[in-house]
Amino acid sequence: MDPALIVKDVIGIQKQSFNNLMEALIFFQNHADKTVMLLVNQMGLNENAQAFADQWRMFLIKGRDDSRELINESFTYMEDYFAGLEQKNPSKK
Repeated sequence: MDPALIVKDVIGIQKQSFNNLMEALIFFQNHADKTVMLLVNQMGLNENAQAFADQWRMFLIKGRDDSRELINESFTYMEDYFAGLEQKNPSKK
């Protein structure tokens, strides 16, 4: 088996594992966010504190999404690189 093909398969497995982990993380973060927002609303914080909490929450979500996009982009670059190597060195059968 061609080493470039093996590495490409390993990268595909890592990419799928990462995406599954991120989906689980997003699920738990969204649930925790809903729970915290419910508690905050029951506590009756003033509007400034509520606005700060909303802004903070949006920064966290944006950071999480940006990180996921960056890592998926890196996986795509690695897949493209090894696909190019596979084309340059076709396996001899």
